[in-house]
Amino acid sequence: MLEGYSCNVFTKVEMLLGIPEYKVNLPGGVRASQNDLFVLARTENNLISIMVEGKVTEPFGLLVSDWKVNMSNDKKVRLSYLCNLLGLNVNSIGSIRYQLLHRSALAIITAKQFHCSVGLVLVHSFSNNNKSFEDYEAFLNIYGLRANVDEVVGPIVKWYSHLLGMGEWVVGNLKFPTGYNKELTLFVVDY
Repeated sequence: MLEGYSCNVFTKVEMLLGIPEYKVNLPGGVRASQNDLFVLARTENNLISIMVEGKVTEPFGLLVSDWKVNMSNDKKVRLSYLCNLLGLNVNSIGSIRYQLLHRSALAIITAKQFHCSVGLVLVHSFSNNNKSFEDYEAFLNIYGLRANVDEVVGPIVKWYSHLLGMGEWVVGNLKFPTGYNKELTLFVVDY
């Protein structure tokens, strides 16, 4: 799935380490944010930080417009930080799901922490009908990108000579006992 990417960032990906329930600190909060799984991987030329978020039928959290209701100073600090990190205007993201912003930022932070040249947000979905794909599409649309199943898109932002994001939604063939198909959403974040 990753090996087909055109710039060969994902050629011969090898998992080095996996840490479940991995925590990352963000400004504007008293407790660390937790991802379902952190994977440190490598290719011939790159280290890759992969932050995994598991989903079944739940959405990617609140819309930013709803998350901002009764916004505390800590929330203001956090949202400003996320927008600065992702190159977004805080006033133009109300219809985007907060968790997509949040998880993308965590991938950047973790990639920097581990000196990775690439960071990846991977949403592992167990929905049989591409549940929440429209939210993924909306997130990529703010960067002028079009989401497609089984296609890497991006980058979403560039810093210096590095990429700051790509995305992919992959539908696998694996059938689970519950009858769900395996689907993956990927955002690559190269700081």
